[in-house]
Amino acid sequence: MKPKTRTKSSGKRKKEICRRKAYNSENLDKALQAVKEGMSKKLAAKTYQVPRATLHYRNPEHQSRPGSPTILSEKEEKDLED
Repeated sequence: MKPKTRTKSSGKRKKEICRRKAYNSENLDKALQAVKEGMSKKLAAKTYQVPRATLHYRNPEHQSRPGSPTILSEKEEKDLED
């Protein structure tokens, strides 16, 4: 379900306003628990009416590392430092 948008007129330019999906923390907790137990994020988001992206980023198993993956292991890097 896409969030509804509307346009706001301000002078000559039109600005698009995105509305965020309203959900409560209880539904978010239930959805995260369901994902942990094996339910897909898409189904949990639909069932508990929580944004799927929120489930992705609030998942404790989600780890974001900026940049490309390292080529050397930590042990190899330490060996080079010594």
